Amino acid sequence: MEIYQIVDTEDSESYHSIELYKHKRRAERKVGLLMLAHVQQVMKTVSKMTGTVRGANVGKFDNAVKSVATPRFTIKAIKINSDW
Repeated sequence: MEIYQIVDTEDSESYHSIELYKHKRRAERKVGLLMLAHVQQVMKTVSKMTGTVRGANVGKFDNAVKSVATPRFTIKAIKINSDW
């Protein structure tokens, strides 16, 4: 039997790293919602930036693009011995 854990690659001690799921599909759905919230927050920050092409915020903009392009949350399968 396997259970699934959501792992936050930026913060390993976050609340999402504690939650366990019995079904992989539920964990995938939760990861999708978490990534959507992450992308929305990054886009709000980027929309307020000025000088993202040649200005002072070029580095911050590049970091924002990288954080959206790479998945922040991953699913880790944990095997449980259910043979009692």
